[in-house]
Amino acid sequence: MVFELIVVDTKEEADFINLTVAKPNDHRKTYAVFVGQTICGLHHRGVRPNRLTRWHRELTTEMELRWNAEVLIPSVRIKEAL
Repeated sequence: MVFELIVVDTKEEADFINLTVAKPNDHRKTYAVFVGQTICGLHHRGVRPNRLTRWHRELTTEMELRWNAEVLIPSVRIKEAL
């Protein structure tokens, strides 16, 4: 199963993607979050995100970089995220 996590710049973009993306099925789930969003216990049917798609600007502030290292990367289960 593919659980894709899409990272965007704003909450509005994430909400739009989450409303317009197809419903999850047995093979695929897509979910969007925004830079700085609290991510805790993110999973679908026991599967953590295993594909990461970044549709955001470059992370430059110390707060954004810490969010990437301490929140985003630990929430996904892929080596490429490191």
